[in-house]
Amino acid sequence: RITADNNRLLKLSKLSSFVCSWLKYNYWQLNITEVEHINSILSSFNENSVWFNNISESLQAAINKFQKITLNSNLDVTNASTDFQILQISPLILAQQITLVFHELLRRINIEELNNCKFQKPERCPTITKIITHFNDLCFWVISEIVLTASLKQRVAIVTHFIKIAVHLRELNNYFALAAVAGSFEHFTVSRLVKTWQSKGKKYMIAAKELLELLSPEKNFILYRNALNISTFPCIPHLGIFTRDLTFIEERPTELIDEETKIQVINIAKLKCITPIISLITEAQNSYYKSIFPIPKMLIYFTQAKSSLNESALIAQSKLIEPPSHEVGAQKLSTGTK
Repeated sequence: RITADNNRLLKLSKLSSFVCSWLKYNYWQLNITEVEHINSILSSFNENSVWFNNISESLQAAINKFQKITLNSNLDVTNASTDFQILQISPLILAQQITLVFHELLRRINIEELNNCKFQKPERCPTITKIITHFNDLCFWVISEIVLTASLKQRVAIVTHFIKIAVHLRELNNYFALAAVAGSFEHFTVSRLVKTWQSKGKKYMIAAKELLELLSPEKNFILYRNALNISTFPCIPHLGIFTRDLTFIEERPTELIDEETKIQVINIAKLKCITPIISLITEAQNSYYKSIFPIPKMLIYFTQAKSSLNESALIAQSKLIEPPSHEVGAQKLSTGTK
Protein backbone atom coordinates (compact mmCIF):
# COMPACT_ATOMS: atom_id res chain seq x y z
CA ARG A 1 0.00 0.00 0.00
CA ILE A 2 1.41 3.39 -1.04
CA THR A 3 0.76 6.09 1.53
CA ALA A 4 1.02 9.83 0.93
CA ASP A 5 4.38 9.89 2.72
CA ASN A 6 5.69 6.97 0.68
CA ASN A 7 4.53 8.62 -2.54
CA ARG A 8 6.24 11.86 -1.53
CA LEU A 9 9.44 10.00 -0.69
CA LEU A 10 9.35 8.17 -4.02
CA LYS A 11 8.98 11.41 -5.97
CA LEU A 12 11.66 13.04 -3.88
CA SER A 13 14.07 10.16 -4.50
CA LYS A 14 13.50 10.31 -8.26
CA LEU A 15 14.09 14.05 -8.27
CA SER A 16 17.22 13.71 -6.14
CA SER A 17 18.59 10.94 -8.36
CA PHE A 18 17.98 13.02 -11.46
CA VAL A 19 19.60 16.14 -10.02
CA CYS A 20 22.54 14.11 -8.74
CA SER A 21 23.06 12.51 -12.16
CA TRP A 22 22.78 15.88 -13.91
CA LEU A 23 25.25 17.53 -11.55
CA LYS A 24 27.79 14.78 -12.14
CA TYR A 25 28.32 15.86 -15.75
CA ASN A 26 26.92 19.41 -15.87
CA TYR A 27 28.10 21.04 -12.64
CA TRP A 28 29.86 23.75 -14.67
CA GLN A 29 26.50 25.14 -15.72
CA LEU A 30 25.56 26.21 -12.19
CA ASN A 31 26.29 29.52 -10.54
CA ILE A 32 26.81 30.37 -6.86
CA THR A 33 23.17 31.37 -6.27
CA GLU A 34 21.88 28.07 -7.64
CA VAL A 35 24.30 26.05 -5.51
CA GLU A 36 23.21 27.93 -2.39
CA HIS A 37 19.56 27.31 -3.32
CA ILE A 38 20.17 23.55 -3.67
CA ASN A 39 21.98 23.53 -0.34
CA SER A 40 19.05 25.26 1.36
CA ILE A 41 16.63 22.70 -0.09
CA LEU A 42 18.79 19.83 1.16
CA SER A 43 18.97 21.29 4.64
CA SER A 44 15.17 21.60 4.74
CA PHE A 45 14.65 17.87 4.14
CA ASN A 46 13.55 15.97 7.22
CA GLU A 47 14.14 12.38 6.18
CA ASN A 48 16.01 9.86 8.30
CA SER A 49 15.93 6.73 6.15
CA VAL A 50 19.30 5.23 5.24
CA TRP A 51 18.20 5.03 1.61
CA PHE A 52 17.36 8.75 1.42
CA ASN A 53 20.49 9.72 3.31
CA ASN A 54 22.58 7.94 0.65
CA ILE A 55 20.86 9.97 -2.07
CA SER A 56 21.35 13.18 -0.11
CA GLU A 57 25.03 12.44 0.50
CA SER A 58 25.57 11.69 -3.17
CA LEU A 59 23.88 14.94 -4.15
CA GLN A 60 25.93 16.88 -1.63
CA ALA A 61 29.12 15.29 -2.98
CA ALA A 62 28.29 16.54 -6.47
CA ILE A 63 27.71 20.05 -5.12
CA ASN A 64 30.99 19.92 -3.19
CA LYS A 65 32.76 18.90 -6.42
CA PHE A 66 31.26 21.93 -8.14
CA GLN A 67 32.33 24.24 -5.34
CA LYS A 68 35.85 22.80 -5.24
CA ILE A 69 36.42 23.31 -8.96
CA THR A 70 34.37 26.30 -10.05
CA LEU A 71 34.53 28.46 -6.94
CA ASN A 72 38.24 28.02 -6.31
CA SER A 73 39.60 31.58 -6.23
CA ASN A 74 43.02 30.28 -7.33
CA LEU A 75 41.66 28.91 -10.60
CA ASP A 76 42.44 31.34 -13.38
CA VAL A 77 42.04 29.63 -16.74
CA THR A 78 43.76 32.48 -18.54
CA ASN A 79 47.03 31.65 -16.81
CA ALA A 80 49.47 28.77 -17.23
CA SER A 81 48.21 25.21 -17.52
CA THR A 82 49.53 24.37 -14.04
CA ASP A 83 46.63 26.42 -12.63
CA PHE A 84 44.13 24.28 -14.51
CA GLN A 85 43.50 20.96 -12.77
CA ILE A 86 42.73 18.66 -15.69
CA LEU A 87 42.01 15.61 -13.55
CA GLN A 88 39.29 17.46 -11.65
CA ILE A 89 37.16 17.89 -14.76
CA SER A 90 35.21 15.25 -16.64
CA PRO A 91 36.93 14.10 -19.89
CA LEU A 92 33.57 14.53 -21.65
CA ILE A 93 33.31 18.19 -20.62
CA LEU A 94 36.88 18.84 -21.70
CA ALA A 95 36.28 17.18 -25.07
CA GLN A 96 33.09 19.18 -25.57
CA GLN A 97 34.74 22.53 -24.88
CA ILE A 98 37.73 21.67 -27.11
CA THR A 99 35.23 20.79 -29.82
CA LEU A 100 33.42 24.12 -29.53
CA VAL A 101 36.72 25.98 -29.93
CA PHE A 102 37.70 23.94 -32.98
CA HIS A 103 34.28 24.31 -34.54
CA GLU A 104 34.39 28.08 -34.18
CA LEU A 105 37.79 28.15 -35.90
CA LEU A 106 36.43 25.85 -38.62
CA ARG A 107 33.37 28.07 -39.07
CA ARG A 108 35.61 31.08 -39.67
CA ILE A 109 37.62 29.46 -42.47
CA ASN A 110 37.38 31.38 -45.73
CA ILE A 111 36.76 28.73 -48.39
CA GLU A 112 38.64 30.87 -50.91
CA GLU A 113 41.83 30.03 -49.01
CA LEU A 114 41.50 26.41 -50.15
CA ASN A 115 41.71 27.35 -53.83
CA ASN A 116 44.95 27.07 -55.80
CA CYS A 117 46.85 25.83 -52.73
CA LYS A 118 46.76 29.22 -51.03
CA PHE A 119 47.02 27.34 -47.73
CA GLN A 120 50.67 26.60 -48.52
CA LYS A 121 51.50 30.26 -47.86
CA PRO A 122 50.40 31.45 -44.38
CA GLU A 123 50.12 35.07 -45.46
CA ARG A 124 47.49 34.06 -48.05
CA CYS A 125 45.37 31.92 -45.70
CA PRO A 126 45.03 33.56 -42.25
CA THR A 127 41.93 31.61 -41.20
CA ILE A 128 43.42 28.23 -42.11
CA THR A 129 46.72 29.18 -40.50
CA LYS A 130 44.87 30.01 -37.28
CA ILE A 131 43.18 26.61 -36.94
CA ILE A 132 46.37 24.74 -37.89
CA THR A 133 48.30 26.77 -35.30
CA HIS A 134 45.65 25.88 -32.72
CA PHE A 135 45.98 22.22 -33.70
CA ASN A 136 49.73 22.35 -33.03
CA ASP A 137 49.24 24.28 -29.78
CA LEU A 138 46.76 21.68 -28.50
CA CYS A 139 49.11 18.83 -29.40
CA PHE A 140 52.06 20.38 -27.55
CA TRP A 141 49.86 21.40 -24.64
CA VAL A 142 48.89 17.73 -24.15
CA ILE A 143 52.55 16.73 -24.37
CA SER A 144 53.58 19.33 -21.80
CA GLU A 145 50.80 18.31 -19.39
CA ILE A 146 52.16 14.75 -19.51
CA VAL A 147 55.90 15.37 -19.28
CA LEU A 148 55.59 18.13 -16.67
CA THR A 149 53.92 15.64 -14.30
CA ALA A 150 56.81 14.26 -12.26
CA SER A 151 54.88 11.64 -10.27
CA LEU A 152 54.50 8.36 -12.17
CA LYS A 153 51.11 7.70 -10.59
CA GLN A 154 49.83 11.15 -11.52
CA ARG A 155 51.34 10.89 -14.99
CA VAL A 156 49.54 7.61 -15.63
CA ALA A 157 46.31 9.27 -14.50
CA ILE A 158 46.94 12.23 -16.84
CA VAL A 159 47.59 9.97 -19.84
CA THR A 160 44.46 7.96 -19.04
CA HIS A 161 42.48 11.19 -18.85
CA PHE A 162 43.71 12.29 -22.26
CA ILE A 163 42.86 8.90 -23.76
CA LYS A 164 39.33 9.33 -22.43
CA ILE A 165 39.20 12.84 -23.90
CA ALA A 166 40.34 11.44 -27.25
CA VAL A 167 37.60 8.78 -27.14
CA HIS A 168 34.98 11.48 -26.54
CA LEU A 169 36.42 13.59 -29.38
CA ARG A 170 35.93 10.57 -31.63
CA GLU A 171 32.33 10.24 -30.43
CA LEU A 172 31.81 13.93 -31.20
CA ASN A 173 33.19 13.40 -34.73
CA ASN A 174 35.91 15.93 -33.98
CA TYR A 175 38.60 14.24 -36.05
CA PHE A 176 40.91 17.24 -36.18
CA ALA A 177 41.23 17.68 -32.41
CA LEU A 178 41.37 13.89 -32.07
CA ALA A 179 44.44 13.87 -34.33
CA ALA A 180 46.07 16.51 -32.12
CA VAL A 181 45.42 14.70 -28.84
CA ALA A 182 46.07 11.15 -30.04
CA GLY A 183 49.03 12.34 -32.10
CA SER A 184 50.69 13.64 -28.95
CA PHE A 185 50.95 10.04 -27.71
CA GLU A 186 53.31 9.31 -30.63
CA HIS A 187 55.57 12.28 -29.98
CA PHE A 188 59.02 11.11 -28.91
CA THR A 189 58.78 12.80 -25.51
CA VAL A 190 55.63 10.82 -24.65
CA SER A 191 56.03 7.52 -26.54
CA ARG A 192 59.42 6.91 -24.86
CA LEU A 193 57.85 6.99 -21.37
CA VAL A 194 57.92 3.20 -21.02
CA LYS A 195 57.13 3.07 -17.31
CA THR A 196 54.13 5.32 -17.84
CA TRP A 197 52.67 3.23 -20.67
CA GLN A 198 53.42 -0.09 -18.99
CA SER A 199 51.58 1.11 -15.87
CA LYS A 200 48.39 1.73 -17.79
CA GLY A 201 45.41 -0.61 -17.85
CA LYS A 202 44.98 -2.84 -20.91
CA LYS A 203 41.61 -1.22 -21.64
CA TYR A 204 43.15 2.20 -22.21
CA MET A 205 46.13 0.86 -24.13
CA ILE A 206 43.70 -0.79 -26.54
CA ALA A 207 41.67 2.43 -26.82
CA ALA A 208 44.79 4.47 -27.63
CA LYS A 209 45.92 1.97 -30.26
CA GLU A 210 42.49 1.91 -31.91
CA LEU A 211 42.41 5.71 -32.16
CA LEU A 212 45.89 5.81 -33.66
CA GLU A 213 44.96 3.06 -36.11
CA LEU A 214 41.93 5.11 -37.15
CA LEU A 215 44.25 7.98 -38.07
CA SER A 216 46.93 5.79 -39.63
CA PRO A 217 48.16 7.01 -43.05
CA GLU A 218 48.19 3.43 -44.35
CA LYS A 219 46.36 2.99 -47.66
CA ASN A 220 45.84 6.74 -47.92
CA PHE A 221 44.11 7.06 -44.53
CA ILE A 222 41.46 4.54 -45.53
CA LEU A 223 40.17 3.89 -42.00
CA TYR A 224 39.72 7.60 -41.31
CA ARG A 225 38.08 8.19 -44.70
CA ASN A 226 35.65 5.31 -44.12
CA ALA A 227 34.78 6.67 -40.67
CA LEU A 228 34.27 10.17 -42.07
CA ASN A 229 32.00 8.87 -44.83
CA ILE A 230 29.56 7.37 -42.33
CA SER A 231 29.80 10.21 -39.80
CA THR A 232 26.83 12.49 -39.27
CA PHE A 233 26.95 16.23 -38.76
CA PRO A 234 28.03 18.10 -36.72
CA CYS A 235 31.52 17.00 -37.67
CA ILE A 236 35.02 18.48 -37.74
CA PRO A 237 37.10 16.76 -40.44
CA HIS A 238 40.87 16.41 -40.39
CA LEU A 239 41.90 19.53 -42.32
CA GLY A 240 45.48 18.32 -42.65
CA ILE A 241 44.34 15.40 -44.78
CA PHE A 242 42.07 17.64 -46.86
CA THR A 243 44.87 20.11 -47.61
CA ARG A 244 47.06 17.15 -48.53
CA ASP A 245 44.38 15.93 -50.95
CA LEU A 246 43.93 19.37 -52.45
CA THR A 247 47.68 19.73 -52.98
CA PHE A 248 47.73 16.44 -54.89
CA ILE A 249 44.67 17.40 -56.94
CA GLU A 250 46.12 20.82 -57.78
CA GLU A 251 49.03 19.12 -59.55
CA ARG A 252 46.60 18.01 -62.25
CA PRO A 253 46.10 20.38 -65.18
CA THR A 254 43.14 22.75 -64.97
CA GLU A 255 42.54 22.49 -68.72
CA LEU A 256 42.94 19.70 -71.27
CA ILE A 257 42.98 19.44 -75.06
CA ASP A 258 40.02 17.53 -76.40
CA GLU A 259 41.40 14.72 -78.59
CA GLU A 260 38.62 14.97 -81.16
CA THR A 261 38.08 18.73 -81.48
CA LYS A 262 41.59 19.78 -80.44
CA ILE A 263 39.88 22.51 -78.40
CA GLN A 264 41.06 23.43 -74.89
CA VAL A 265 38.46 22.34 -72.31
CA ILE A 266 38.12 22.47 -68.53
CA ASN A 267 39.36 19.40 -66.67
CA ILE A 268 36.02 18.21 -65.29
CA ALA A 269 37.64 15.27 -63.49
CA LYS A 270 39.73 17.69 -61.43
CA LEU A 271 36.68 19.72 -60.44
CA LYS A 272 34.86 16.54 -59.43
CA CYS A 273 37.68 15.75 -57.00
CA ILE A 274 37.71 19.23 -55.47
CA THR A 275 33.95 19.72 -55.12
CA PRO A 276 33.26 16.98 -52.49
CA ILE A 277 36.01 18.34 -50.23
CA ILE A 278 34.77 21.93 -50.39
CA SER A 279 31.16 20.79 -49.96
CA LEU A 280 31.97 18.72 -46.87
CA ILE A 281 33.89 21.56 -45.22
CA THR A 282 31.07 23.99 -46.01
CA GLU A 283 28.47 21.64 -44.55
CA ALA A 284 30.61 21.12 -41.45
CA GLN A 285 30.82 24.91 -41.03
CA ASN A 286 27.04 25.20 -41.17
CA SER A 287 26.31 22.41 -38.67
CA TYR A 288 26.38 23.10 -34.95
CA TYR A 289 26.93 21.22 -31.68
CA LYS A 290 23.63 22.39 -30.25
CA SER A 291 23.65 19.90 -27.38
CA ILE A 292 26.92 21.22 -25.92
CA PHE A 293 26.62 23.94 -23.32
CA PRO A 294 29.50 26.45 -23.68
CA ILE A 295 31.53 27.18 -20.56
CA PRO A 296 33.03 30.62 -21.19
CA LYS A 297 36.13 30.41 -19.01
CA MET A 298 37.02 26.97 -20.37
CA LEU A 299 36.57 28.23 -23.93
CA ILE A 300 38.94 31.09 -23.13
CA TYR A 301 41.44 28.63 -21.70
CA PHE A 302 41.38 26.24 -24.65
CA THR A 303 41.58 29.13 -27.10
CA GLN A 304 44.87 30.14 -25.48
CA ALA A 305 46.21 26.76 -24.32
CA LYS A 306 49.73 26.01 -25.48
CA SER A 307 52.92 24.48 -24.13
CA SER A 308 55.08 26.71 -21.97
CA LEU A 309 58.16 24.76 -23.16
CA ASN A 310 59.79 24.50 -26.58
CA GLU A 311 60.47 21.09 -28.10
CA SER A 312 64.05 20.80 -26.83
CA ALA A 313 62.86 21.62 -23.30
CA LEU A 314 60.11 19.00 -23.58
CA ILE A 315 62.68 16.39 -24.61
CA ALA A 316 64.89 17.31 -21.68
CA GLN A 317 61.94 17.14 -19.27
CA SER A 318 60.87 13.78 -20.67
CA LYS A 319 64.34 12.34 -20.08
CA LEU A 320 64.36 13.83 -16.60
CA ILE A 321 61.17 12.06 -15.46
CA GLU A 322 62.19 8.78 -17.14
CA PRO A 323 65.93 8.56 -17.87
CA PRO A 324 67.02 7.09 -21.26
CA SER A 325 67.89 3.71 -19.72
CA HIS A 326 64.14 3.02 -19.54
CA GLU A 327 63.71 3.31 -23.31
CA VAL A 328 64.77 -0.30 -23.86
CA GLY A 329 61.74 -2.37 -24.78
CA ALA A 330 59.53 0.62 -25.53
CA GLN A 331 56.33 -0.30 -27.29
CA LYS A 332 55.15 1.70 -30.29
CA LEU A 333 51.48 2.60 -29.97
CA SER A 334 50.81 3.37 -33.61
CA THR A 335 50.47 0.77 -36.32
CA GLY A 336 50.99 3.44 -38.98
CA THR A 337 54.14 5.17 -40.09
CA LYS A 338 54.92 8.80 -39.73
